[in-house]
Amino acid sequence: MSAGGYNALAYAGGTHNANNNTAYAMYTPSESGESFVIGTYRVSVWIFQRASTEALLLTEVYRNGEVARASFPNKAPAGGWVELGVFDFQGSGTEYVKLLRDPTGPTGYFNADSVRFERLPSRISSLRDLSVGGISVYRPGVTEFTYNAGYETSFITLTPTAADPKAVVEVNGAVLEQGQTSGPIPLEIGENWIPVDVTAENPDYSQRYMVKVKRSSGTSTDADLSGVLLDGGALTGFDPTVTSYTYTVRHNTAAVSVAPIPSHPQATVKVNGAEADGADMPVAVPLNEGANEVRIEVIAQDPAYTKTYALNVIRQKADATLKRLLIDGAQPTRGYQVGGGQNQSPGFEPDVTDYVHAAPVGAEGVVISAEPGDVNAEVRINGASLGEGRESYTAAIPVGPRQRRKKQGITSI
Repeated sequence: MSAGGYNALAYAGGTHNANNNTAYAMYTPSESGESFVIGTYRVSVWIFQRASTEALLLTEVYRNGEVARASFPNKAPAGGWVELGVFDFQGSGTEYVKLLRDPTGPTGYFNADSVRFERLPSRISSLRDLSVGGISVYRPGVTEFTYNAGYETSFITLTPTAADPKAVVEVNGAVLEQGQTSGPIPLEIGENWIPVDVTAENPDYSQRYMVKVKRSSGTSTDADLSGVLLDGGALTGFDPTVTSYTYTVRHNTAAVSVAPIPSHPQATVKVNGAEADGADMPVAVPLNEGANEVRIEVIAQDPAYTKTYALNVIRQKADATLKRLLIDGAQPTRGYQVGGGQNQSPGFEPDVTDYVHAAPVGAEGVVISAEPGDVNAEVRINGASLGEGRESYTAAIPVGPRQRRKKQGITSI
């Protein structure tokens, strides 16, 4: 199959731009006047010898989301068909061959004519769809699939559809027509492996797919948790359908006791690989400073069904500093206030512990607000805790000679 000729430069069957150093032509086989179907093709381009040009012809073959590039001089070979390669095409409009001047080479004109597609025995041995029990399980690029069946399902059927209708499809060794459903396949309790073989029109190319059908033993398939106890207390906000959680402890907590509670009493639970038995047999997990991953695996009474919960336990750093300190709503300074036009001393920094504050004349107290660097740390001001939702503390200012002399009160923190 060839598209167009020299005079038309195949523009009638493709696209092109102006005849200049950026000129190109595109040959889209699915838009040709001849039937173009999925399969394997040898692609060639006709190159005319042009001894007077140094420009290089760049060919780009686009298919299946990939592109193959090659460059050819007009001076050699001395004209004729030049093979670009053998490619698998799906027969879609997004597949084409593009001819253009190689931008990495000299400028000038090049001469090329038709692009030829010669159909070969197809190498395509992939599936386009695969249904198990009437439900599609197919995912592109995947060759192994899993399907869970209940105890009452004693047999199953498969419906494979080949990407290339010319391919031969077999299920459990039985040949099927394109899109045909297999006969009933008996199922044992537990795992049942069913092969699906696709052989291309070219029999040297084949692909095997495996379907794992897991039939329940008739016992419970419940692999949920109803809750998680951490150091004896319930994990706040636990939802059986949510499988990822974060839990924060203070720095002095060297280990955490994890006791997952399964929804079904016959389910088996493991914490980081160690078996747990509810509140009666928790698992102690040692903690490093920072993030600690805890994996909770639930195995249903029917072991074909499992579920994994992830718990990220964060052990706080040994941090006894403040993140924020305000006095009467403003940052304190590290020296007395100075006159106008002079720099103030630096404001609050977590590693600095001594500050001063100039209170207005006549003030009997200041409001101190502090926020710890560690959210679990306790802040005390003059012995009074800022816990229980308390965000500030009012401190009384003693009257002294400095206050009278400077007409301002100085309170050291």
